[in-house]
Amino acid sequence: RESWEHFEASLHSAFHANRDVVLLAAVVAGILFAFVGFLLLGGAVFAAGFALAFPVAVVPFDALFEPSKSRFALQIATLLLLGAAFGWISLHLLYRGVLFCCAFFLGAVITSLAQTIVLRSIITDDAAFGAICVLAGALCGLFSLLLPDALLVLSTAFGGAAASVACMSVLLGHNAIPIPSLVKRSGSASWLAVISCFVLVLGTIGTMTQTSMIVKRRRRVIEDSSDHAKSERAPLLENTGEDEP
Repeated sequence: RESWEHFEASLHSAFHANRDVVLLAAVVAGILFAFVGFLLLGGAVFAAGFALAFPVAVVPFDALFEPSKSRFALQIATLLLLGAAFGWISLHLLYRGVLFCCAFFLGAVITSLAQTIVLRSIITDDAAFGAICVLAGALCGLFSLLLPDALLVLSTAFGGAAASVACMSVLLGHNAIPIPSLVKRSGSASWLAVISCFVLVLGTIGTMTQTSMIVKRRRRVIEDSSDHAKSERAPLLENTGEDEP
């Protein structure tokens, strides 16, 4: 228990000591997801599974062994083995679940955009805002089961855009959460409307970029398969003396 508390305290202090660096990294990651999220989600799922192995590999050795090179080597070896196993399990068994969570976040983003731009004078209760976020998230999550490719693009584009803009807003010292009571206390309604427009623009551009890349990749696959089929058919046409139509 003491080792886990020490590990948790170390993470907490490390985050606060490097808060701006973490937020800047989140801004960059959000922009990358907005524009190439369909390529990164699988790797992110594997990385998340790998990261889950970190406390499992570190904490028990801290509790059972004194600090030494042997303990460090055991921790690294255990981390690599468990990380690879957890990453594989996450990628092959939890990918649809992660996509559902991304789509759920998309629903919350859509609700937040609507709240800051259109509905802020209508929805003034925190509970009502939260309930609408959950309902919209659940609907988007269900759509991800029916239209996974479309929701993959939309959720990474707008989710990445919202994450990057929100982290930048926090870096600049502004509120980035459109909870009605928090907005009222901080007087950040106008600021939230401005950054919501940035999210809309960035998310739309990201959606168009990802869609264009997917279309080009699929067109290339079709052309390659067509060329391969023609190359396999050519010897047969030569042997039979027939002209290729």
